[in-house]
Amino acid sequence: MNDKIRIYLDTCVYCRPFDDQSQNRILRETDAFIRVLELAEAEKVVIVGSDVLTGEIDAVMDPPRSIEVRGLLNICKIYVEISEEIIKLAREIEEKCDLTGADALHITSSAAEARYFVTCDDFILSRGNCIARFMEEKGYKLKVLSITEFIEEEEW
Repeated sequence: MNDKIRIYLDTCVYCRPFDDQSQNRILRETDAFIRVLELAEAEKVVIVGSDVLTGEIDAVMDPPRSIEVRGLLNICKIYVEISEEIIKLAREIEEKCDLTGADALHITSSAAEARYFVTCDDFILSRGNCIARFMEEKGYKLKVLSITEFIEEEEW
């Protein structure tokens, strides 16, 4: 598993297939997410999950949708539990990159295990350079990409 690309998918990525597919951007992001699932099944990528991810899915969604989205988490091969170190790092990145608590926790949960943090969230994407610099200062290599950028960046 060490030689495979490790990615962490933000909650919004898992939710894309359940959003209004009549919007072109959402449809493209859904297609890219399906491609990532195919890559994971073919063992070309390893998907990282976390306590933060499952907690957010349970907290913010209606129960039927939450059950469907949680079913997608079965693709995660690595699972990161919340720790004091993750919380401390999240507090630092909140201030440094102007992130909210949940976003900061997702990013810091992904840092130790993933090379890419993949999202559909424009707010997080706009802070991608700040996040990458901050994480590099802390000894992590983490790149923030949109789901479509991730699919386009690698040669599959």
